[in-house]
Amino acid sequence: MRYLILGSQGFIGKGLYNLLKKEKVSLIRFDNFSNNIRYNICSNDIIINCLGKNRNDETFDQLKDLIKFIRIKKKNILWVQLSTPLVYDQEPKNMEISENTKEIPFNKYALSKLSFDNYLKRKKNNSFNYLILRISTVYDKKMKSKIFSKLKLINKSVFRSIIINKNTIINYVSLNELAVYIYKLSKNRKSRNKLFVISQNIRLVDLLNSSKEKSKPIHKIFIKFKGILKFFFKEPLLFLTNQCTIRSKNLNKFTKIENRNLSHKKLIKFFR
Repeated sequence: MRYLILGSQGFIGKGLYNLLKKEKVSLIRFDNFSNNIRYNICSNDIIINCLGKNRNDETFDQLKDLIKFIRIKKKNILWVQLSTPLVYDQEPKNMEISENTKEIPFNKYALSKLSFDNYLKRKKNNSFNYLILRISTVYDKKMKSKIFSKLKLINKSVFRSIIINKNTIINYVSLNELAVYIYKLSKNRKSRNKLFVISQNIRLVDLLNSSKEKSKPIHKIFIKFKGILKFFFKEPLLFLTNQCTIRSKNLNKFTKIENRNLSHKKLIKFFR
């Protein structure tokens, strides 16, 4: 079993590469999409697509051409696709998102992810298998995203009690945990041709109050600040206003990470 990582120099790609290297598995890295990829594919390979969200339509077409090539050559391949929970209805009636939630893409990015997910499902056959992972916000100390640094800034500001809503839930996963899940699921043949949501949940006030004295949020004023917050963050992330939790209905049937609550402690430490 050999792993090919597409986008190995990206944030998630690097983290995944470092974990697999510790597991001493056979690895091939591809920084960007290249036609040379198809000449390096062998049977029983696991291809992990870590290409970033800013890829253009041409790249998606190249990936589809690669999948067509794999199927024609009838190589036994597992394709691991990193998708997003933003493909689901963000206002479910029961306030909980899972693999069974209705698929209503939140934006164009989510729509493109859902389209590719469905493409993989249609191409599945005896030799080509998929593993779709819909992951929420991935964090790590080496992340380039400014989201957590901005939350830290809010936490230290005088506007903290105005902006922070007590019902706000952060949906996230640590980079290391994500890498472990990808590795465990890819080894488990029973998980093939299935879809998993990978996420953890923590209330934002619990996170911020862990390192600062509690203050009472002013929820009515918070509503007026939504427009300002959207401009401030400039990213299609919902955890500042999302009251929904994301829970996988399938994940623990196939793999389990012990002491997952430790990641909450790591996230709290990360915020300080």
